[in-house]
Amino acid sequence: MIAHGTDEQKARLVAPILSGEEIWCQGFSEPDAGSDLASLKTRAVKDNGEWRVTGQKVWTTLAHHSKWCMLVARSDPDAPKHKGLTYFLMDMDQDEVQVSPLTQITGESEFNELFMDGARIPEENVIGGVGNGWGVAITTLMHERSGLAFALQGQVKRDLPSCSCWRARAAPVMTPSPASAWRSCTSARSRCGSTCCARSRGS
Repeated sequence: MIAHGTDEQKARLVAPILSGEEIWCQGFSEPDAGSDLASLKTRAVKDNGEWRVTGQKVWTTLAHHSKWCMLVARSDPDAPKHKGLTYFLMDMDQDEVQVSPLTQITGESEFNELFMDGARIPEENVIGGVGNGWGVAITTLMHERSGLAFALQGQVKRDLPSCSCWRARAAPVMTPSPASAWRSCTSARSRCGSTCCARSRGS
């Protein structure tokens, strides 16, 4: 967002990211497009001034908790595969988007499948310009690991009340206090914020 977003997009979206108020997920991988992301088949079609997106994504971390999805879709099927992509910001709260959790061996469901059937995305939610999705996606992947801390601290913030009840039943030596967990999470968020700012300045 810092590297490719417009001033209006930054003003509207950056603060809730940094505060953890809004969690984002990354809609990149598909069943037949994992390591070869440019082979993705999710389609974006312009319709009456907005985009309608249809397709499937998989291994989407925290999609079941997310307000927004950073979505890469094919907007020009006739262009070379790396050039026909556009990077969208999709609102997850719509009937045309269905989230299906993938249960891990631990019993948790951190990853999800996404199914989109004509999901609506307004023109102002295109990031980096139509057809420039590959370059924006590469920028995202360069910052992916440091950005995970922002999502995780949002998850900790959401789960702290239930953690307090759980800790009362667990062995004290094995579990940190909620206050300690929040301090560690806030510290990690600050460090990652500094890293992202330094990268955006090219340092």
